[in-house]
Amino acid sequence: MPSGKTHEAATLLVLTPAAGYLYLHDPLLAAGVALGAVASFWVNPDLDLASSRPSRRWGPLSALWGPYRLLFPHRSASHSWLVGPLSRLLYLALPFFAAERLGLELPPVLLPKEVLVGALGGWLASEWLHLALDKIPPWRLVK
Repeated sequence: MPSGKTHEAATLLVLTPAAGYLYLHDPLLAAGVALGAVASFWVNPDLDLASSRPSRRWGPLSALWGPYRLLFPHRSASHSWLVGPLSRLLYLALPFFAAERLGLELPPVLLPKEVLVGALGGWLASEWLHLALDKIPPWRLVK
């Protein structure tokens, strides 16, 4: 299987020209794609391993991903094309749902819609590129 460095190089190799092309048509969307690609260095399928490059980038906060790793052992549903990204998005959203349930007021998101859409697209493209490099077929829902 490819190393973490290979996954990151592939993300940069594919998404940098994509963002550059998009910049000619929609700079905000391009900025979002670049943001999503960078975010994938912290949030990707290998968060299911405590020793992975993304996990180590979280530093001491990597412990927050402990429950996720218990729910998703390495290369299980975390390495599926639909369940994997969705599970990480929901996991990241949990603190915001909890804050809302506790009545805490959160600051508004100040990014333009185009940046948010681009970020989601860039992050998903990186996620799926990761799985393609791992030779995991798109039709595999879970292991």
